[in-house]
Order: sequence, then C-alpha cells, then structure tokens
Amino acid sequence: MSCKQREDSVTEPSQQKDSMSLKQDIPEMDEASAYHSCSELLDAGTQGTVSNHDLESRKTPTNWEELDEDTASDTTTVPEDNCARRKLSPEGQITPMNYPSTGSNDVLSSAARSNTGLPNMTSPPSQVEPQRKTEVFKAENVYRLRLQTMIGSIGENAMRRVFQEGIKSKPKEKSLFDFYKESGINVVKFKDILNKSQRNRITKDSEGNTYDITLLFICIQWGSKITRVATNENPRWRGDLDCLESCLTNLKNLRNKLYHNETLLDKKMFIEETEMLRKLLENMLMHAKKLYNISSKEVDDLINIGNEKINLFRQESMLPSNWSDYQKDNLFLEMLEYAQINGLIILSKLYDSWVYFTPINLICYFKVKVSDVYTEMILKKETRGGDHDVVHVEYDNLLDDIKHSKDDPVILIEGFAGVGKTTLTKKIMSDWISQNSSMTHLTAYDFLLYAVCRNNRIRTFDELLVSLLPELAKSFQEKHFSEVILCGKVLLIVDGLDEFNESSVNLFKEVLELKKTSGITILATTRPERVETYYNLAESRQISTKHIQLTGIPAEKREDFVLKYFKEIQLRTEVELDVTELLEYLKKTARRLSDLWCLPYNLTLLIVLWVYKSEVINYIVTAPELYWEIHLLMLDKLMLRMRNNEMLSHLPDSAMKEKVSNFEYTLCHESLIALVKDEINISEESFGRLEEACRLENLPVEEMIGAFLKTVVIITPQGRNCLHSFAHKGVQEFLGALYIYKHTKSEIPKQLAAKFLKDLKDLLVTHNIPGEKGQEILRLVNDSLGDGSTPEVPQDQKKRVKPILENLHVNASLDIKKYQNLFVTTIGLFHLESVKIKDSIKLEVLELLKETGIDNINRWMMILDSVKCDTFVASFISQQKAQTSRTELSVTDSNLFSHISLLRAMADLTQHGIQYVSVDIEDEVYGINDLLIEISKKNLIVQELRFLPDLVCPTRKIMSADAVNSVFQRGGVVIYKGAYTHDLALPDSLDSLHVSIADRASYEYLCTYLMSYQGKPRLCLSPDLDVSGFAPLPNTKIRPNLYIPGVNKENYLKAVDVARAVLSTEGRYYRLFFPGSTLEVNEIYDLIREMKLREVKVEWGIIFPDNEISGKRGEQGERQELLKFAKKEIGRNIRWYDDSWMWKSG
Repeated sequence: MSCKQREDSVTEPSQQKDSMSLKQDIPEMDEASAYHSCSELLDAGTQGTVSNHDLESRKTPTNWEELDEDTASDTTTVPEDNCARRKLSPEGQITPMNYPSTGSNDVLSSAARSNTGLPNMTSPPSQVEPQRKTEVFKAENVYRLRLQTMIGSIGENAMRRVFQEGIKSKPKEKSLFDFYKESGINVVKFKDILNKSQRNRITKDSEGNTYDITLLFICIQWGSKITRVATNENPRWRGDLDCLESCLTNLKNLRNKLYHNETLLDKKMFIEETEMLRKLLENMLMHAKKLYNISSKEVDDLINIGNEKINLFRQESMLPSNWSDYQKDNLFLEMLEYAQINGLIILSKLYDSWVYFTPINLICYFKVKVSDVYTEMILKKETRGGDHDVVHVEYDNLLDDIKHSKDDPVILIEGFAGVGKTTLTKKIMSDWISQNSSMTHLTAYDFLLYAVCRNNRIRTFDELLVSLLPELAKSFQEKHFSEVILCGKVLLIVDGLDEFNESSVNLFKEVLELKKTSGITILATTRPERVETYYNLAESRQISTKHIQLTGIPAEKREDFVLKYFKEIQLRTEVELDVTELLEYLKKTARRLSDLWCLPYNLTLLIVLWVYKSEVINYIVTAPELYWEIHLLMLDKLMLRMRNNEMLSHLPDSAMKEKVSNFEYTLCHESLIALVKDEINISEESFGRLEEACRLENLPVEEMIGAFLKTVVIITPQGRNCLHSFAHKGVQEFLGALYIYKHTKSEIPKQLAAKFLKDLKDLLVTHNIPGEKGQEILRLVNDSLGDGSTPEVPQDQKKRVKPILENLHVNASLDIKKYQNLFVTTIGLFHLESVKIKDSIKLEVLELLKETGIDNINRWMMILDSVKCDTFVASFISQQKAQTSRTELSVTDSNLFSHISLLRAMADLTQHGIQYVSVDIEDEVYGINDLLIEISKKNLIVQELRFLPDLVCPTRKIMSADAVNSVFQRGGVVIYKGAYTHDLALPDSLDSLHVSIADRASYEYLCTYLMSYQGKPRLCLSPDLDVSGFAPLPNTKIRPNLYIPGVNKENYLKAVDVARAVLSTEGRYYRLFFPGSTLEVNEIYDLIREMKLREVKVEWGIIFPDNEISGKRGEQGERQELLKFAKKEIGRNIRWYDDSWMWKSG
C-alpha cells in the first residue's frame, strides 16, 4: 500500500459522522483481522530494540473481569492489544508551540521529538506469542474509548466551527496555503511544522471539513492574522485563562492526554472528565460567539446538540467492530510515530560515529569531529547551459527551495576531489542529529538517510533502510517498513555519484522514482565528470535540479580552519608547536597556491606535514607533491614501527625498506583494482592478496594494512560485514596513480614478479595449455615484467597505460571518464623523481586525459595549474585546436609557471583567439621575468601589470627593467603597479600608476614623467628614505595618493618629513595610507599634531590598518574621540582598513 493510499485509508471524523455509532469510514474488521493488522506492522510483536517507554506502554489485559451493572452492556471480546499506544514522557507534554503526533493523521514534529526525553534504547522484549484466545476488555477501556469518541466527534466539530468562522473571508476556490500567504503569513514555516499527511489534507480540503483537532488547532493558531486569535507567543494560549485561546489549548491537551496516556479511567474519573468536556465546549462556543458575532440562537443550538451527543455516547453500547475500527484507524500512525522517535535515536547513535574524519590512519590516529572544525565554504548556484551571473548560496539557505513535495528539486553539489563534498554532508548530518542547525528546514526532517555510491552492497531503498536502521526494521514486516518511513519527512543524502557502480545506480534510480510520488528530499554530491550522467537520469524522469558548485574554503577563512584543526591536534596529542609560521605561510601563498589550499582535505594534510615534517612545506606547489610527501611520511612512520618490531629489528634498513616497498606495490595495485570496480572498500580477494604480501615479507599484517586502510562495520540484509577502505578517494587515486607510475618505469618488486610468474605457470598447467604456447606466454610476460633491477623505461610497446586498465575491465567496458583525476595525478607524479619517463608514456596519458572530456583550452589550463609540467606536456596542450571564448590570458601567482610553459610551447596563440594578457602577482614569484620575456616574444599585449612584492619593497626589485621595458615597448599597458627605477620607460598609455621609489634619481625621473601624466598617480615611499633635496611632486590632473608603509612610534616623525618633502605646490594629497603601521591611539594623536604643524594636508582622509599586525586601536569610544580630534586639527577623517585592501586599492 502506498503512502497516499495509507493516508486515505486513515479517515478522520467529519461533520457528517453518525453520532450514534463509533464506526469510521473504513472496512469493518473482525477480531482476527484486527489482530493481524497489528501483527503485520509489528512483525508478530515488538521484536528489536525499543525504548523503556514502549516497554511500559505495551501492556495488555490479561484477566477476565465481570463488569458492574452500569457497564454490563459494554462487554465484548477483542484481540490482545499488541499495538497499544506508547506513553510520552512528561517532557513531551504539548504546548501551544509544540505539535506532536496526536491524532488520526498526525506525526510527531521535530520540535516535539527533541523534547520527548526518551531514554537510550534497551534490549528487546521477548517474542510475542501467536494469537491467544480473545479476552473481554475491561470497563476502564470502555470509559476511555467513550471519552475519545466524544472528543473526536463533538469536540472536533466545535473547533472546526471556530476555524471556519475565522476563515470566512477566504474565497471558496482559493487554497488555504495561498490565502494564508496573501494575508502575510509565513507559509514556509507553517508547512515546516506540518507533516506530509497534514499538508496533503490541507491541499485537498481548504475548508477544514476533514481536519482533526490537532490540525484545526495549528491552522487556527498560525492563521492568527485571519482567525483574529492571539499570536502563538501570547500567554492567552497557556490554558489557564478565560478566553477562546485557552479553551482551544485545553481541548487539544485533553485529546492528547487520552491518545498518549494509557491510564485507564474508572467510572468516577469518566464522569468528571465528561462534565469537564461539556463545560469546556460550552465556554469555547461562547467565546467564539463574541469574537465572530455568531447569533445567540445558533450558539445555543450548537451547545444543546453537543450535550445530547455527549449523553448518547456516554450511554451507548459498544460493538465488537468499534474496538477493531479504533485500532486500525490509529495503528499506522502509531507505528510512524514509533519509527520517528526511535529512528532519530538510532540514526543519531550511528551518525555520531560517522561525522568524524581521520585523514591518515597511521599518523592521525585520533578522530576529529567535523562540526568542531567546519569552516564556511564557497557555494555557488549553477545554471545549466549558457552564461550566467554568479549567485552565492549560504549554508543556511541550502534547503530554501524545499517545500516537501514531489515537485521539489534534487540538490546537486558539484565539486572537485577533496573540495569538501563529504565534509559538507557530514556537517549536515551532525547538525541534524544535534537538532540544532542554522540551516533552514533541516531539523524539520523526521529521517536523514545517508547512502555512499561506492558501496556495492546496497542495491535498493529497502536494503538501505535495513543497513541504517537494523534494530528498527525488526519491528516491521519488510513490505511495510519503507512505507512507514516515507510517510515522514525524509532527507536522503547520496554521496559520490562519480563513484557509481551497478548497485548504487540501481539504488539512485529507485529513489528518483520514489521522489516522484513521496516528496522525499534528495541531496547528491558528485565530481564534475559525472554531472551529465546525473542529468540524464534526472531529466528523463522530469525531475528538476538545484545545481550548486562547491569551490572550497575562501582565502579569508582558511586561517580559521587551521586554528580549529590545530586546536584539536593539541587536545589529543602532546604536540607543542607555534602555528604562527604556518599561518604566515598560508597568507604568503594565498594567491599562488589558492587552488591547492582551498580544499579542506589538502589543508588537513598540510597541517599534518607542518606538525611532523615542516621542512618540506615550502617545496610543495601541487596536489601530487602534497600527497607524495604525506605518503613518504607514512612510509617513514611505518619503517619506525617495523624497527621496533622484535621479529624485524635485526634487519638492516635496506632490507627493511625493500620489504615495505614490496608491500607498497601490492597496496597500490589493489587500490587501482578497487577504483576500477568503483568500490569504497577493497574486496575480500584484495584483502587476501595484501595478507599474502605481508606473509611473503614476514611483515605484521594488522600493522601494515591498518596503516593505510580504515576498518568499518556495516549491516546489510545478509548480516554484519567488516570492511576495509581508504581514508579518502583522493588517497586511493594517488595510490592507483602511483601504481601506474611505478609500472611505467618497471619498478616491479623482484619477489612479486617471481611469484606472479610461478602462479601463471601453475595456471597454464591447470588449464592444459600446450607446452610451446605456454612457454611463449611466459616469455612475453617475463619480458613485460622485466627483472625489476633497472629504472629505465622499456621500449614503447612493452609498457602502456591503457592496457593496465583494460586488463582490469575483463567483464566490463572501460569507462575512461571516471579516471580523469587518476590521469591528472599520474602526470603530476612523472615529475617527482629523477627517473625520466619516456615521452611516449606521457603522450599516452595526455591522450587518455583528453578522452575523459578535457575539450577546451580553459580546461587544459586548469590541468597545467594543478600539476608541475615540462615542455612536452605544455607542447601537447598547445596543439589542441579547441577554441576558447576568452581573448585574454589571466596570470596570477597560482598559474604563473604553467603559463610560462604554455607560452614556450605555443607558436601562435592567435589560433586560440588570445591577444591580451593581464598579470597580477601578490607573492614573491621569481619566474616573473621569464613570463614577461615569453609574452614579448609572442607579441601579446599586456594591459595590466601588477607585481606587489616590488611595490612593497622596491630595494628588492625582483622584476628586471629589461623584462618590464619589453612589455612597455609593445604598448597597450594601462595599469602598472610595482617598483620604479630611472631605467624604466613608462608608456604614455598608463591610466593608473602605482609605484614605489627607492632613491633620489628614480624620484626625479618619475617627476619628469608626471608633468604630462593624465592618470591616477599613487606613490609609495619608505619612512626611512632620505628625502633631503627632493623637489615637490608636480601638480597633476588628479591629486596623488601617498603610501608610507611600516610607520611606528620610532619613525613617525620621519614619515611626516617624507610626506612634507614631496608634497606638491598645491599642498594636498588625495589620501594618505599607512599600511603596516603599528601606531597605537595615543601615538596617532602625536602624528596628527605633527602633520598639522608641518602643514601636510589631505583631501579625503588618513587610512590605518585594522588587523592583527596593527597596534592597539582602542575601543570604539577611543576611536570616536580620535576622529573628533583629527577633524578638528586637520579637517579630515581617519579610517581603518585591512592592509590587503590598502595595497589592492591602488
């Protein structure tokens, strides 16, 4: 039965209900049918783990009792109550702002769930025996059932009348959601507190004719702008005041108490509760009369009819079908509430062990919780097809488009390897289990389910549920479990579509189909190479997509991540290091290595290297180099362990290293095998081969394998499985690329090669391969393997990369696209050691990379930026004929060297439409002169040339005058930022000039140039510069900005001397910048006094740095006083900005 059919089958009381009968609009059931209806959903009892509250509440009548004379007519036989309602804890009592599952179609909201106070799961009760003989239910059951019936019929009708009076102004044809929205009510939040059944009910019925008490209450309270009741925060809803709101609250709470409390009523309690209900309904209608101007006669009639019905229900005889109907009407929602409460507990416990990451098992043996180190990442909304404006998406707003309907889009998170896709999903999981998240709608979900595409053991949605909720699944028959789950609000995270295998493709197709009917929310992650695969699956099913691109941690947030992670390391280890130098390194390489350090995983590895091997940090500029150094660190740690092993300590280092190297080769091979199979874990066969490799070398199995693989336990329909996987797919791809790298240079361990030949020979004998033919096979294989003794590459035809993959795809076609990152990493490894790889091998890998979908110059440039490359690789890229829409090369710190290689290799860039170059370098990069010379050779026009290192420190002068002049002579330069010396020939085309001067001769040449300059001059002078004899700056069309860096309390007087010496005869600067100044508030007072005394004037203001390296700027009050002082003394303001802004502003 579908969720929709189940909703329709659970009917609700209506105005047309026969007041003389408790029968609902559902098929009548006999006793046996009622029992089996319970047992099907409970799977013959309460198997599995349940809460203590469940155990207490599942009590059944076990004795026969004669009823007294007044209730003798109410005796009947019923099946044992195996599905009695659970009790909620006192903390779960319902308040006006808290809507748990309380009726026919209600489910427990996330807010109520978090307050239920349920204890930890306990061991399961014993198996319920098969159906027993039917028993007479006691008089107390009858009293309770009678009172429930009164409230469900009479009380519901009274509350319905209040609701319908409140929405009288709504046009009949308008939906309630639209009416509320037009009236200024936040419909998004309103829908969030509703469950799926309630939303569907409102969609089908906008008048409230089929709403139960809980839904009526919610609609009245949330529609206060229309229904004219108090807002939900108002104390009138507390229930202790004489007003309509309190009457509504008391009626709802009375109903909830009966439905959620198994306490039986005796005769006296029944009479008291009945009369309380009678009075409550009368008061409610009288208050409604006053608020809505209902006629006295109409209200009196309603009260009289209600009293008559109460009297009838109080005396009416009970029929056998009454009990069965009551049970069936509430059973499904009972089980949904049961699944919601216990599902949250079970999933929270499971996910709490998942929301950690351990980047390297051997080195970082501790786990770090993602939520403790999570740092804001860049999320951008993508538009499929065509150019578009960049729209940034905040983490908090990721689910903003979700309305919990089948029309909701799938949220697709696209990002490169290591960019933080899994980190993002674990952050979402962590927030959900804590039930405290800044992300809109997240805590409204009843279930968050998590599927990993690399797991080939889960093929269906039902299997996924069993793997995540094994204990809960025992309480349901398999065919009903998913039905119950899908009737709640479900968020399914599917991580790694780029790691699809046959099983996970089947699972994803199934959940896409489920989405079309159930309204399940799907959030999926993928690398770029699988985006088209996703769209083919989604668009063929007419499913829309909210496409988000994840680009990593922004530069300004990386320091936060490092500090958080470093703090976790210090808490868990005895490491005592000053992180200041690491932070300075990150700042220094923020631009040059931006693409490397924006990835959270890479930043994590950087921190590990800083702790254990800091001397290599400055030599790392690519991801392959980073992974290589981490790999070498792991091997060093492993060698240290082996030396402390009693069985191996006697071996010399060379022998020890050879043993570890042999194991490493097998590990790399098995890594590639797992990549081919799209498996998150290595297979049992692979694990066996790793064990065999350890035994061959007499190495400890657990220590060797545990150093590189992590162990996880999963539960499938087939039982518990202990699996071994890599810490990150990037690590697995690196090891796979390392295998290709070692294979292409014949680095096959002798012992493994010998064992392989022996196994092959045995195989040939087993299969009766003729001797001559078998010998030929052995000879060819032996030639291919080589003897492992030489680093030279064999002849071109003996070692090829593609056959390595083809041999691993014996039973499947080779999907080359999924190996894009593997090939990029392989190219990066070709440049790590002194062994020369033949150009034919490089060419083959580049051609394979082209086959993966690299089809334009822009994509190739990204490859160049991510790995070190030689002239051969650059030459290959230069031969690609694909055009680019860009007419300009943009050179920054991160891609300078790749552009040099590209320019050297490309004979004519005009075939790619490239005419212009912009250069913007912020770090000390010593290839700048080579770049400028290559640009000149290619007759390209440099429009913008910015080189910040020379501007900040002109005495260092990294850019040579010859290189810069070669660019200037070509013409077309409109912006120049850097050092100026007298041998530079500044062009007339400059619109913006920002230069630093280190000597008098250069200053004089600059003044000559400025006499005819029509642009924006910005001059940088050191406070320690000897300005004696300096002439004033010539008057220019636009007043100059003056930069004086590094001003402190020892040299501030010199700084004023410099400013006064070069002040033009006009007598005023536009702005005066003091980057890197450490002057404190009281010292700035002195600087301003000196400026006034020396008549140094500014038109716009003075700017000081406002960052960690600056001096103490004082509190806001102190700043305000300083501003007033500056305004009074020099007539201008003081502003505070970051140093980086000051330098970039020019």
